[in-house]
Amino acid sequence: RGGPRTVVFAGAALTLLGYGGLWLCSAFDVHANFAVLWLLWFLWGHGSGYFDCAAIATCSANFRESRGLVLGLTKSFYGLSGSLLTQVFLAFFAAPDAAPAFLLFLGVALCLLALALAPLVRRLAPPRPLDADSPSRRFARGYALVGALAIATP
Repeated sequence: RGGPRTVVFAGAALTLLGYGGLWLCSAFDVHANFAVLWLLWFLWGHGSGYFDCAAIATCSANFRESRGLVLGLTKSFYGLSGSLLTQVFLAFFAAPDAAPAFLLFLGVALCLLALALAPLVRRLAPPRPLDADSPSRRFARGYALVGALAIATP
């Protein structure tokens, strides 16, 4: 029962392993077979999926009244992350031989970003009801309404 932070940490580890392995295969000319490359892609894909899962679960638990809007915004930003990383690639890693450096950047940067922001991913306690809306007042109003109905009916 680790909660969303544990999911973020697991996602960071999987993403680092996946991108790090792909970097090792591309930077040092390691001739990996298809199964190894598939496993590395599987690791980073599931790692980034863990980030999304932690964000969706936390947002849906914390924003119950406006869940649709918050989940829509969260999924939109997850989709925009691909275009943002494309801009980073075009700005800093556009050279023909810079693909391994970009894989290393993705592994390290996404892992560090997840570790830095993991304390922010947490479920919040539901807000306390106002005094006028406390359960004892609701019961008192209910009893008063039942009493008024009992007196008013012949």
